[in-house]
Amino acid sequence: MLAKCASCSHVFNTDRYGLQYCPQCGAQLMLSPPPGAQPPGAPQGQPPAAGPTAPPAGSPPPASTALPGWTPPPPYGGPAGYDLPQDQPSPWEERHSRGVFPALIETIRKSMFEPAALFERMRVDNAAGAVSYFWIISAFSSVVSTIWALALLPLTNRLSSMPVLTPDNPLSRLPPEHPFSQLLHMQVQNTPGMIVSSMVGRMLFAPVILFVMAGILHVSAAIFGASKKGFNATLRALAYSSGPSVVVLVPLVGGLGAAIWWLVVFVVGLSKTQRCSTGSAIGAVVLPAVVFLCCGFMAVIVIAVSAAAAVGGLAHP
Repeated sequence: MLAKCASCSHVFNTDRYGLQYCPQCGAQLMLSPPPGAQPPGAPQGQPPAAGPTAPPAGSPPPASTALPGWTPPPPYGGPAGYDLPQDQPSPWEERHSRGVFPALIETIRKSMFEPAALFERMRVDNAAGAVSYFWIISAFSSVVSTIWALALLPLTNRLSSMPVLTPDNPLSRLPPEHPFSQLLHMQVQNTPGMIVSSMVGRMLFAPVILFVMAGILHVSAAIFGASKKGFNATLRALAYSSGPSVVVLVPLVGGLGAAIWWLVVFVVGLSKTQRCSTGSAIGAVVLPAVVFLCCGFMAVIVIAVSAAAAVGGLAHP
């Protein structure tokens, strides 16, 4: 007979009444027999067997209610000691049966709009598929960014050639040979060759960048107790959360929007693959950013103090 899950509307076959577990989402449902009906397989002439009662809240599902040869998965966040199986491949890892392009588009779509569904049961035992997917996304975003950079090259070079110092700025009194004077007067002009070389470098070293970023984030995740599923879970969450990078197709603001979207998806992916709270995943992302900003702030302070000392030395020879 057929049963329908009230949580995900999945229809499945069953041979009994009573407590059921949806094979699609793991939700519990109670299938009550109609009045006077006998359960399938019951001897004729015998009264219908009473269906099993629901177990107390917080207790594991009884083994006797499981279908033959199948152990029902409990719902995510269910009784302590139970966990959703993490053995489902990503759509990209099924590209041999789905087709390369459809698998890539489906993975990007799920990463951008259904990250919880993508990461909740994703396998975390190895890095298979994650590196190649990240490389393709990185190559695409690098090429698009390069096209926009070449198109906007005259504007960016005009902005970079604007003078930094004004006549009333104390730093303008520094002698030309002073290091700070040379730094302030330095004007970096991008060339098409420099932009294309940067693109090639990003494409070649994309796997290295992935492993370095995953290593930093995994150490941060360990500090917040969000690394119990291992390094591969963090790496896969980082790689498959890169789908929003395609937003670089939007000029000017696409890069910033893609970075913010990527961080949001990564927080969801890390919490699902590592089976940790959202707060722990956010902490694992925020900590490296705070350390980086603090280092940059300290560097700015050192430069400012050194510049002030140089100007003071001119005022008091």
